Amino acid sequence: LSCSSVPAQSSVRFGGVPWDMGSHSATQYDESYFDNDMIALTQRGWWLGKCGDEWLLRKPIYHSDNSFSHYESQTDAQTILRHIGLEEAAQSVMTSETHSMESELSQARVTEFARVGNTHHSFVLQRTGDDECLEVSLFHCHFDARIAEDAAAAELVIYSGQQARRSLEACFAEFTLRQLHSPRTSRSPVDLTSRLDQLLSATGLLRPEPPCWPCPRLMAYLLRLRPR
Repeated sequence: LSCSSVPAQSSVRFGGVPWDMGSHSATQYDESYFDNDMIALTQRGWWLGKCGDEWLLRKPIYHSDNSFSHYESQTDAQTILRHIGLEEAAQSVMTSETHSMESELSQARVTEFARVGNTHHSFVLQRTGDDECLEVSLFHCHFDARIAEDAAAAELVIYSGQQARRSLEACFAEFTLRQLHSPRTSRSPVDLTSRLDQLLSATGLLRPEPPCWPCPRLMAYLLRLRPR
C-alpha cells in the first residue's frame, strides 16, 4: 500500500499473512488549525481545527498518575469556546446569529496558523473465516506555505532549492484492528492492541507509545513551516 496509488489487486500481504481487499474510499479535503501567536493550545497538546464547516477540539486526558489515557473530542462550538476559556464568546455565539465561531476566536486573537490539504484513502482488509478486520488509512498531505512563518518559508527555499516543493508533502498511515460482530468470541481492546502490535512488528513497523500530540499532520507542518 502506498500514499500515491491505489492497489488494484484483490488481496495484499500485511504482517506476513494475506488479506482480502475489502471496501475502499477516497476523499480530498483541507484542514485549518487555529491558535494564538504563542501557539498556547498546541503547546499543551490540544488541537483546534476546522474542516469545511465542522470544528473539532481534541485534548489529552490523563490518569491520576499523569499517564496518558485518551483524547477527548468536542465538536459543539459553544462547548469548544468554553473549554478554551472563552466563556463570553460562547454566550455570544449562543445568543446572536451574527457572531460566528471564527469571528469570536479572531477577537481573542486565535487565528488560523496552519493549513493542510489531504488526500485520504481508507481501506478495510479482511481474512476469510477470521473475526477481525484491519482498517488502514493513508494520508497524502500538502502543507500550505502561504500562511507559514516568512523566515521558515524563506529558509525552506534557500536550503532545499528545487526540492522545496517536495518538502511540503508528507505521507502518514493509521492502522486500526477491529473485531467483527461475534458475541461468542468477544475480544478485549487489550487483546486487539496486542494483535495489532504483532502485525505491525511483522511488517517492520513499530507502534509508538501514546503520542504527546493529537495530530501528527499538524506537527509535521509546524516542524517545516513554523519551527520557532
